[in-house]
Amino acid sequence: TCSHTNQQTNPWWSVDLHGVYNITCICQCQDLHRELSSRLYLLGNLHMEINVKVQNITAFLSNQINVYEFPSSMSRRYVTVIRPENTFMVLCDVKITGTKMENSNKPNIQLMDKRAYQSTTYTGIDEIHYTADRALDGNQSTCSHTNQQIDPWWSVDLQDVYNISCISIYNVHQDNKVTNISGAKIYIGNSRQNNGINNKLVQNITAFLANQINVFEFPSSVSGRYVTVIRPGNTFMVLCDVKITGTKMG
Repeated sequence: TCSHTNQQTNPWWSVDLHGVYNITCICQCQDLHRELSSRLYLLGNLHMEINVKVQNITAFLSNQINVYEFPSSMSRRYVTVIRPENTFMVLCDVKITGTKMENSNKPNIQLMDKRAYQSTTYTGIDEIHYTADRALDGNQSTCSHTNQQIDPWWSVDLQDVYNISCISIYNVHQDNKVTNISGAKIYIGNSRQNNGINNKLVQNITAFLANQINVFEFPSSVSGRYVTVIRPGNTFMVLCDVKITGTKMG
């Protein structure tokens, strides 16, 4: 049995592993009539974001198990295959070897009872107040939302110091792109001074995708009580669902 796209320009296939894995090997077998040459394997932590090109498939053998090993394991959540031409994408059997990273995508800090703050609070025409705590209620369809302003920010007080290894952010898609927070910065530390930007800068968000869970992992966990997201410029800050992975210190 095989997956099969229509004929199109640059057809693709992708799998979400529902966690970040150290990937060491990808195996693929195709039947005799399914040509696979001239394809690319891409690994990333955002769906359809080209983070790392790991394999050019230049000489695929049908009715054989084709093995692609990576000497340095790649830590990624999504595996994508793209065929860069006007053609079909057909895949009959894909196997991936790897180990799930500890604490990967497991929101083990309970956030619903934590205090969240933001620079301003937007009130919609429906008289709903889009308060900061809406980003922590576990509901992806309810969002925090500031007014338009210079350098809007959002922050959560974890009420204890944690070693933080991962933060994931989900935003719904809006045509006006207000929920695309590309360019935002994440700070972690123990100070609330200067709206949290005196703390350690741990992430520049360069390619945020709405309607996807955007995962930001820190190879060396960072410690802090406050997590702050700041969006530079005259704009809004919108966050629909924030999850934080870490362990309490002490």
